[in-house]
Amino acid sequence: MLFVIALGLLVRRGWAVVTAATAFTIAHSITLVATTLGYAGLPGRPVEALIALSIVFLAVEGAVVLRDPDCMTFTRRAPWLVAFAFGLIHGFGFAGALTEIGLPRGAIAAALLAFNLLGVEAGQNCWWWG
Repeated sequence: MLFVIALGLLVRRGWAVVTAATAFTIAHSITLVATTLGYAGLPGRPVEALIALSIVFLAVEGAVVLRDPDCMTFTRRAPWLVAFAFGLIHGFGFAGALTEIGLPRGAIAAALLAFNLLGVEAGQNCWWWG
């Protein structure tokens, strides 16, 4: 959630926030489903490091914007691209969390749907739309 909050604070323009949120959602859903169903996967430690790096990346861009509010950082120029790229990585992290709890094979589809709709998406939408 820290990544999503930082992204929203950095972008701040209505339509840009909507496209970034949508890109993040699509990206993390792709890797979450692909990993959970066994089509893709990455080891946990590198994924966790990349997730931390995504937050540091936005923090650095936020610091630049604090010094110069008119600065057009990469995230401000292409918020959907940043959100999509890091959303792919975050999806691997979400998948790792679901895998660790050991879901029965028959419950994977329901767990993915519930996780996306009720968990991550509800949290993002509550924050985005206040």
